[in-house]
Amino acid sequence: MLYFFKHYLGIIALMFIIPATTLASHSYQNDTIENVITKFDEVSYQWDLVSEDLEEYEGLSEFCLEKSYRTDVIKLLEEVHHFDSLIYFKLKDLSVTDNSGEIKKTLKQIEELESEFSIREFSKFLNQECRDRKKIEKDRKDLSANIGQDGYDGQQQLLENKLYRYIHHVTYLVDHIRKHIHHLHLEEK
Repeated sequence: MLYFFKHYLGIIALMFIIPATTLASHSYQNDTIENVITKFDEVSYQWDLVSEDLEEYEGLSEFCLEKSYRTDVIKLLEEVHHFDSLIYFKLKDLSVTDNSGEIKKTLKQIEELESEFSIREFSKFLNQECRDRKKIEKDRKDLSANIGQDGYDGQQQLLENKLYRYIHHVTYLVDHIRKHIHHLHLEEK
């Protein structure tokens, strides 16, 4: 029941925070860094909500089975990547004159998010998780006869653990990027 309540709140938040047309479809080249930071805050906080669902087997099931939910999650992650890229370019410009450790660390985390957790890598990982989930569900009857990690619950738990580590790392990076950009006070630079 708690899962469905959290999911319902996440969908409501998606409807209000992310407009029907994706934010990335607009040109933000003329936006101030303050606006970019505000938009990154919005999508990163939304990612925090969505990631809580995706870290669980039920959330993965919904991602695998519901095209509209899957599309919303991918669009949200695209937004995170879009705004962190804009922030990255601002930080790269700043790093020429200000070589602080926090700028270096933020750049490194954005690079990691953009490479290891790109939309392509994220989709590839979740596609594999969906295939694994489908196999578990297909073999449910046989797995139910087993106990421990060889049983149905054990297989679900193993999949959920792997899923949690991956999604949690994405969320860790997003949250730390958000914290760093606020510590750096980019709007003042």
